Amino acid sequence: MDKFNSIPTIKLFNDLLDNYTPELGVSETINQKEKKEINKFIDSICETTPMKYCFNYLVSKNEISDDLSEFKNELYNIWFRGYYRKAVNDTSAFEHVFVGEVKENNDGVIGFHNWITIYKEEQKGNFDYRGWIPPRKNAETNEKPDQDSFALSIKFDWKGIEKPVTSCLIGTSPECEVAMYTLMYYLSEEVEVNYENYKIKFIMHTFENRNGKNIGTCYPELI
Repeated sequence: MDKFNSIPTIKLFNDLLDNYTPELGVSETINQKEKKEINKFIDSICETTPMKYCFNYLVSKNEISDDLSEFKNELYNIWFRGYYRKAVNDTSAFEHVFVGEVKENNDGVIGFHNWITIYKEEQKGNFDYRGWIPPRKNAETNEKPDQDSFALSIKFDWKGIEKPVTSCLIGTSPECEVAMYTLMYYLSEEVEVNYENYKIKFIMHTFENRNGKNIGTCYPELI
């Protein structure tokens, strides 16, 4: 816990979690305090190795300019600019992926793919873990996840509302996940990777509106 609470980007990530109304159909407004929190988070992650790699790689591929301030503005637009799901500005890529959302009439949970948010919500008594879902190819051999599991698919209730399956990485930093998904946003919407004994497919769905390209969802899938 001391290490967890001492990591600057995790602290700044946690500051963002209470800025959102999870119910779809409720338009979000970002006040000056919240915008300042977002910009502090972006500034902080851009000082880390994963985001430096992301920036330099995209520059080398001519996907972005070498202007870091411009890249930070793009990160704001990619992750925090509001868009329409059930109402104007009722969601954003960050809210969907990292915070989670509730369908109308409490008809299920969508998004919610971050282990830190899971941990924080469980601390508050809002998150009820309902079981582990094994990878498809290993379903007959794996009886339960290892204590050092790097990625999990689970089922849970959030504030009494069920989500039959969600998947997330375990132990990753906010900057690691933002860097990976930002690379996918520019380069590929589906990537398979092997990591130790894991085979993971990262999936992203985007769509276009009048503001340009938006992330609808992105998540890891154990295969």
